[in-house]
Amino acid sequence: MRLLLVNPSRGKNAKGDFWDFNFEKRVLGQTSLIPLSLPTIAGLSPEDVETTIVDEKVEEIDFDEKVDLVGIGAMTPSIKRAYEIADEFRGRGVPVVIGGIHASVLPDEAIKRADSVVIGEAEYSWPNVLDDYKNGTMKKFYRFDRYPNLEDVPVPRHDLLKSDRYVINQVQTTRGCPFDCEFCTVKAFSGKEFRLKKIDQVLREIEALTPHYKLNVMGYDLKLPKTLLFADDNLIGNKSHARKLFNALIPLRISDWYCQSSINLGRDKELLALMREAGCQTVMIGIESVVQNSLNAMEKKINKVDEYYECIDNIQSAGIKVLGSFVLGNDAEDDSIFEKTVKFIRDTNMIYSMINILTPLPGTRLYERFEHEGRILHKDWEHYSLESVCFKPKQMSPDTLLEGRRWVYQQVYSLPDIHERYENFLKQKDNLEVKGFEESFTKMPLSDKIFSAVMLMKILYRVNPQQRRFLIDMLKRHFAGKETNLGNTIAAMSFNDYTLRLV
Repeated sequence: MRLLLVNPSRGKNAKGDFWDFNFEKRVLGQTSLIPLSLPTIAGLSPEDVETTIVDEKVEEIDFDEKVDLVGIGAMTPSIKRAYEIADEFRGRGVPVVIGGIHASVLPDEAIKRADSVVIGEAEYSWPNVLDDYKNGTMKKFYRFDRYPNLEDVPVPRHDLLKSDRYVINQVQTTRGCPFDCEFCTVKAFSGKEFRLKKIDQVLREIEALTPHYKLNVMGYDLKLPKTLLFADDNLIGNKSHARKLFNALIPLRISDWYCQSSINLGRDKELLALMREAGCQTVMIGIESVVQNSLNAMEKKINKVDEYYECIDNIQSAGIKVLGSFVLGNDAEDDSIFEKTVKFIRDTNMIYSMINILTPLPGTRLYERFEHEGRILHKDWEHYSLESVCFKPKQMSPDTLLEGRRWVYQQVYSLPDIHERYENFLKQKDNLEVKGFEESFTKMPLSDKIFSAVMLMKILYRVNPQQRRFLIDMLKRHFAGKETNLGNTIAAMSFNDYTLRLV
C-alpha cells in the first residue's frame, strides 16, 4: 500500500502570511518551520505502508504519482487549497482522507470534498482508517471517544521531509489548555485537560531531528544550526513538567530555542533563570490587548494589564526576548487601540510582535457569537488568516481596522524603531545573551566562515537600500566585537520586509 500525506500551502494566488517566511525564501532559499502533524501520522503508519510526505511549501505535488490513499491535514486558512488537492486526486480515482482543526469542527463541510474525515486528534483513529481501507470498508467519519495519551505518540517521521529546506525544527511536549478564551480553537480541538509527554520521550524526538540546514553558496554546502521551537500552546502550563524539561535540556546545550507561554511566566524569576540556562532565547506570549475590558470580554483571565510591564521586564531582564502576540478589533476597542498598542510595544522594548486581526475561526465561541449576531462578513476560509477582516467590528469600520493594523506594523517595524528597541533590550537585561548563531560561527572551520561572508554579501545584494544599511550597521557591530546577533538581524529584516508588503 502506498500512502501520500500532503501539507497544503495557502494556494498559488494567496499573498501568504508572515509564517510563510517569504523573506527567507527570497534571500536564503529556505522556508519556515518543519511540519509536525503529518510526520506524526507517518509514525503511526505500519511498516507495510509505504509512506511519502509532500509539504507544498517546499515542493510541488505530483498528482499523477501512483498512490493508493491520500491524507491531507489543514487549518482554516489552507482548507480551500486542501479541498482543491482532494478534488485532483479523487478525480483520478484516489480516495482522500482529510483531518485537522477545520475539518474537525466542520466535518459535514469537509466530507463533501473527501472520502473520509478524521475528527479530532488522530493518534487512535488513524490505524482504524488504514485497516478499513485495506478491507474496503472505509467510513465517512472517524472519531475516537477520548483524547490520546501522549505517551503513545510515536517519534515523528521527519526523515520523510526535505529537512534541509527548513530553518526551524518543532517538538511538542504537551497538549490541551485549561483556559477558555473566546477566540481560541485549542480547547475545542485538544480539550481542557493538560496532557504530557515523558521527558525521555521528548529527548528522543529532539535527537531524531536534523540539527542543521544547508545553504548552497557558489556550489558549497554551508551548514547552519536550526532554531528549535517547542510547539506547545503553553510550555509552562505544568510548571513541574517544565522544570524537568529545562533541566534535561541543559546538558544538550541547545543555545537557540523558543516557545509559547502565558504571561505568568514573568512572575516566576526562578523558572526564568532555569529557562535561560537551558538555552531559551525568545518566548511568544499572548498579550492580546492592552485594554483590560477587552481582555475581560475575550475571557483571557490570566492577563492583567497592570502586571504587563513588570512581567515583561522580568522576562527580558533574564535575557529572554518577548515576542508579543496582539489581537486588534475586539468589541471593547475603538480606533485608539492602534496608538496604545504601538506605545506599549515601544515602552516595553519588545523587539518582535505579531499584530493579528480578530478572526472568528470556526470552532470558537467567538464564531458562534458573531454568527448569532449576524456579524460574519463572509466564509471565504482562505482569508481567515488573522490578516483580513471577516466580521463587522463594533466600534470601527472594517477598513479602519485593516488600515490600523497596517499602521501599527509600519510604526514598530521600521528598521530604526527595531534597532532602538534592540539597543534598549541589551541595556535592560542582567546577563549576557545566549548566542546560538555567534557560538556556531566561532566554531566554524575557516572555509565555512568564508562562505558565510559570501552568503551575507548575497543577502546584501537582494535587499532594499534601507535594509542594506541596517544589515551593514549590525555587521559592523558584530565584527567589532559588540553585542549583537546575526540571527536576530535577519529576523528583524524579515519583519520589516513583511511590513513593506502590507502596503
